[in-house]
Amino acid sequence: MKTFQEFKKTLISMMGLVLILFLVQCSKNVGPIDRDDLVLPDGEHALIIKTSSSKIGESISSYQLKIQSPSGTQNVSPTSGSYTITELTNGLYTITSSKDGYIGQSVQFNVILPGDRTSDYSAQVELLLTKSTPPVVVNNLTGGQVVAPPIGNGTNGTGSNSATMTIPAGAITGTGTTSISFTQIPPVAGNNNPAGLKSVDTDFGTKTSAFVITPVTTFSTPVSIEFSLNFSQAMLSKGITARLYEYNENWVTTGQFVNVVISNGGLTGTVQISRSGYWAVVESWEAVFTTGTYSQSFTSGCSEALNAPFSYAKGYGPEYSARMQIAASTVTVSTVIQAPAALWFTRSATINVPTRNYVMRNKANLAVIETVNGIPQSALSYSIAYSASDCHDSGGHDSGGN
Repeated sequence: MKTFQEFKKTLISMMGLVLILFLVQCSKNVGPIDRDDLVLPDGEHALIIKTSSSKIGESISSYQLKIQSPSGTQNVSPTSGSYTITELTNGLYTITSSKDGYIGQSVQFNVILPGDRTSDYSAQVELLLTKSTPPVVVNNLTGGQVVAPPIGNGTNGTGSNSATMTIPAGAITGTGTTSISFTQIPPVAGNNNPAGLKSVDTDFGTKTSAFVITPVTTFSTPVSIEFSLNFSQAMLSKGITARLYEYNENWVTTGQFVNVVISNGGLTGTVQISRSGYWAVVESWEAVFTTGTYSQSFTSGCSEALNAPFSYAKGYGPEYSARMQIAASTVTVSTVIQAPAALWFTRSATINVPTRNYVMRNKANLAVIETVNGIPQSALSYSIAYSASDCHDSGGHDSGGN
């Protein structure tokens, strides 16, 4: 009996010691989680490349992308209009689209990954492929007209209506016939400006669209191109004019240009050219872009998962939308921010949406046409920084998101 009582006292003492140890450990460890060193999962990274036809309603398949990055060069053949790169490196990416029978596009994008490894990163660039217009047979002696069908994303501006090239009799030297392809190209993204953002292309102003006339040849008599210009009264009142600049096959300007004759109240543009090849409409305005960030934070309850919908939308102004042929000017970033529950921790997240502000103005006299702020860089461009904070007691430890 005495032995049992001694054993009972010993057992109670041991249980008390275990309880004390448990209470001491509770201030640091909860289950398998080290509350001083909560390990959060690595963030997900994605650069989404969207490639589409510049002709509304035309699907694209069997095309190629050349991706030049700080890690090297790769050539891929996507099976859909979207291709995602998940292994990203900080630095400049140059992406070029190509397809037989089409005129491709090249765009540059600077990837800047978040410093925190737990942060998500998403960005989007957009590329166009423009189908070359089938050639039209022209009699060299009598000349004729070649029509470039309407192409583009908007309801106004060059490329949204057909353009007509009139070739005088004898402008093409020699007898016989010549097959001429006349293609319009809508506005494209500039270097480091994804999703159609565009600023100055030449010292004169901004390139808004282009004409490709092949084969490249010199005409003995100038030929006329008439196209839909669709300048608004606001543009005309600010003194905006236009030129047609000659480019080489890599879309580098040669410096040669002809002035566009504006008629019909700003609706029509006409030029005379003495050489076929690569030509682009450059208008005398510029869009001066600056960057910004829209941020919003979310926090879960203690030991609860984070599941929060997010949406932010802002659009371009009507003048910039019309000149760059942006049919749907509102850019909407919409996603669901999710983080799994962690026992005795609150989960927090802050989403940062990179935005652009611009002032659209006459490049020569700086007369302001339009000002807009806070436009998302693209519908899929954002970063999300995750963290966790100890919520078990008032003296808890902040994990710092590591």
